[in-house]
Amino acid sequence: MTPGRDDQACPERTRTVSPLRGMILAGACDNRPRTLPMPQQPSDLPTIEYTAPETAPGHASVDIDLASARPLSSFDLGEASLSVSLDRPGRQNGHLTLPRSDSRAAIAQLQIPLTVLVGRNAGPTVLLMAGVHGDEADGVLCLQRLAREIAIDDVRGRIIIVPALNLPAVLENRRGTQDDGGNLDGCFPGGPEGSTGERLAHATCRLLLAEADLVVDLRAGGQSLAFAPMVAIRRTPKSDAYTLAEQAMVAFGAPNSVYLPSELAAAALPGLLERDGVGYVQASLGGAGDVTLDALNIAYTGCTNMLISLGVLAGDMQLRATRTLALPGKKAWVFAPASGLLEPRARLGAEVYRGDPLACIVDPEQSGGAVKVIDVPLNGVLLARRAGTHVRAGDLVALVADEIQP
Repeated sequence: MTPGRDDQACPERTRTVSPLRGMILAGACDNRPRTLPMPQQPSDLPTIEYTAPETAPGHASVDIDLASARPLSSFDLGEASLSVSLDRPGRQNGHLTLPRSDSRAAIAQLQIPLTVLVGRNAGPTVLLMAGVHGDEADGVLCLQRLAREIAIDDVRGRIIIVPALNLPAVLENRRGTQDDGGNLDGCFPGGPEGSTGERLAHATCRLLLAEADLVVDLRAGGQSLAFAPMVAIRRTPKSDAYTLAEQAMVAFGAPNSVYLPSELAAAALPGLLERDGVGYVQASLGGAGDVTLDALNIAYTGCTNMLISLGVLAGDMQLRATRTLALPGKKAWVFAPASGLLEPRARLGAEVYRGDPLACIVDPEQSGGAVKVIDVPLNGVLLARRAGTHVRAGDLVALVADEIQP
């Protein structure tokens, strides 16, 4: 308290304190902050009456609404936008621009590269994208090549190419999003604020996916899985979007064409698009942290075939044989029953039979001990397997699909 002042010079008054956040009340007569702790469950607590002396002379009183405080976001730096027009005929290379702020740069932009090809004649809009997971480079390389080589005079309709949607993750060869390492696929439809993944998903939906008739999503197994090259759609009730996706899958002509169960990824990007009447096709081209020439050729020829079949691109298709498969629900997924070193007993892409050994798990800390044998759960094809030898209990070690008649 200031010397010479008494309690009468500093009358008390009542302040209302928001229960939503802890609050610091500065400017009391002794000039010391007073703090109320943050409640554990703010929504259940009433308003608190707090009695404090009035602000001493010479000290300004500042009202801060902590409940509305938030980090720097797209609202502060501008909305996500495209640097190109989606309607102007011709070829344009540009970016999907997303405001960002992090420890490296307080104010910056995340610039996702893209190419837009608009023909002079009307036609469907096909969005080709890759790099949803940053450790899946097969699709990134394929779409970079397509963006360079497609001749604009051969385009009817519109082709939008996004080679590396999750660019920060692609640059660092990691699966997850920039902020929390989460799965970008699970961020859709996202929102204008929140993590990088949520804001990127929201911008992608609003500026790109909303324009498409068909979305083609090139994936792979990343560093932990290897796929026999495949293209897939979800089995859903017949609709124009489903018919378009099925036509695209057949034209793609991957070695394996797979029908996924309708409940798979229903809440993620595929389900979101299908509910909005947009066709969705997903290709998984390899994995194991590597890129092969075969996978790149399958992806490039498949995308070209698909665009030609839909009438978006002029040219002749290169027909290829494909095997039609279906994932029969939960029994197709095989998980490790224990931790250890994984020893494969079946080849990727080969036919397998129920009860045969699929793999076994060896304890490296024991010599001459028993191994845990993992049996094939059903007759079918080994569509994917664990990459590498080290596994933990609960890791996916195999995916077995059932061969069906087309």
